[in-house]
Amino acid sequence: MNFCARCSLHTARCTHKTSPTISYDDGALHVQGGCATIRDLIEYRTNDGKQIGPIFHFDEVWKGTSVTLGVAFPKGELLIMFFLTTNLQDKKWYTDTYTGTYYLESDVFITNGATLSIDGSESEENECETLLLASNSSTFNRITAHGGNLDIRYTKIFSWDLKNEDYDTDPSDGRSYLSAVTEKITGRTKDTCPDDSSSSNGQAKEDMGNANMDIHRSEIGYLGYDGSEAYGISYKARGLCKDNSNLDIFDDDNGLNVGVTGDIYDSDLHHNWFGHYSWGHDGGKWQYNTVHDNYGYGFDPHDDSDKLKIVGNEVYNNGWHGIIYTYGLLRMVYNNGRHGIMLHRSCDRANVRENYAYNNGEAGIALFETSDSKVYKNTLENNKYGVRWSNGANNNRVWKNDIVVEADQGGDFAFYMCEFAQTDGETVKGTDPQEAEGNEDGRIRDNSVYRNNIWSDQDMVWKATEAEDNVFWVRSFLFMGSREK
Repeated sequence: MNFCARCSLHTARCTHKTSPTISYDDGALHVQGGCATIRDLIEYRTNDGKQIGPIFHFDEVWKGTSVTLGVAFPKGELLIMFFLTTNLQDKKWYTDTYTGTYYLESDVFITNGATLSIDGSESEENECETLLLASNSSTFNRITAHGGNLDIRYTKIFSWDLKNEDYDTDPSDGRSYLSAVTEKITGRTKDTCPDDSSSSNGQAKEDMGNANMDIHRSEIGYLGYDGSEAYGISYKARGLCKDNSNLDIFDDDNGLNVGVTGDIYDSDLHHNWFGHYSWGHDGGKWQYNTVHDNYGYGFDPHDDSDKLKIVGNEVYNNGWHGIIYTYGLLRMVYNNGRHGIMLHRSCDRANVRENYAYNNGEAGIALFETSDSKVYKNTLENNKYGVRWSNGANNNRVWKNDIVVEADQGGDFAFYMCEFAQTDGETVKGTDPQEAEGNEDGRIRDNSVYRNNIWSDQDMVWKATEAEDNVFWVRSFLFMGSREK
């Protein structure tokens, strides 16, 4: 991991903390004020005179251990050995003493501006080196900052199936997760969604306030499933009506301050449903992370996630796109099932520069319904397409990229422009208008491509269909054969 000397996170650690307000109701722990640590949670449950739990010191010594004991009895000049095997699985898996590892078997809700600090850098008996969230085929848990703050530093967080003594690797029946949810009542009539014909899952129903989740130099894995706000590491700002009649709720100039915040620095995010997901994220900085082997996307900053900076990350072996929105300098994006980097649905005025995207199932860089973006100084190697435009992408500039098209791979192009997106040979239109800003008919137009270096043995290295008024400058260079390393 890299050390980010100038990284500053939104949430303060519980160093000079205000006393936390903790309760246990309806089978869940609640932090409703002040700043709490994991130790605060376990001490609250130990000292409140109630049944122990739902958070425990986890004793890994007992975990699935069986031992064989030899007992010797002398008989004359012979030594007779009897071997006894005992299974320690029947022993307690928890202990009353500090181990550095905690096991949590309930939900935790952080509200009313409170902070929960999960920190592995504190002094002995304060630190949380590892947090295991109970998760199996019949139950799972969540830690949710709902109008509160979740501060994660120098620790490891995983799902844990106690019976199978392993991570919960099956997301199909639900899996534990982390989330930060902003929910505010704005006072505007249209934000009550009066014209919605059906209930809106995103509509704000409670005035909970703004939420933040920071993750710093930590490892988080085996979390999340395909459920709303439950993708593993999820950020969500509620408030949008289902019919999209109040899209301006997230605009900066309306003074409503409806957005969820949080940064992710120098962390390892793996084997989650998504490496990251956000909706309505405001100003996130995601730097120097390793994001790999997630079921779907690596980074998925979804609708109305603005002013983001994704810098210096290594993103690979994710099932779908590696990164689906970007601003700034990345690092390496490779071996993802679909696109390496995708600018999606009005992700306009983005900068994609100095990335190495290779061996991705679809495009190295995909511009989907995107305008006025800059793609430059990238190396794109052995992807199905180097750069692909679709669904009305317009006014984008692509220059000074090195693009390698694998030899003898028919249908692979350095540049490909198509009206609608193609995935695995099928046309993907979706339910959204097929247009980018300033381009109502959804055709690919007014893009500039120049000063790129292309290596290929193929006769045709770029293809355009349903496209017009795009400029391919003659100062792009084609080299026949493979690129020397």
